[in-house]
Amino acid sequence: MVLAMIDTLESNRVPINKFCGEPFCSRYGLHINWYTNPDGHDSLFHVLDRVDGTRSIAGIATECGLSFEAVKGVIDELRAAGLAEVKT
Repeated sequence: MVLAMIDTLESNRVPINKFCGEPFCSRYGLHINWYTNPDGHDSLFHVLDRVDGTRSIAGIATECGLSFEAVKGVIDELRAAGLAEVKT
């Protein structure tokens, strides 16, 4: 459990968006089906609204009421699509 806490602290970065407005997610393969995963779909758009370079991953998770891992997963997908980067 302690190692998981340390990993979370080390993974907590500030994501910066590389897009203006709301990106066309399906163009980047970022589609979460609302019918099969409504929480995941809502999480994606709650996180997208908060990726602005001023909040850390933990801060976004707290604001959205999501787990750190869920937000980090969304940020990792945004990074893989070239829509975000993280400050170290």
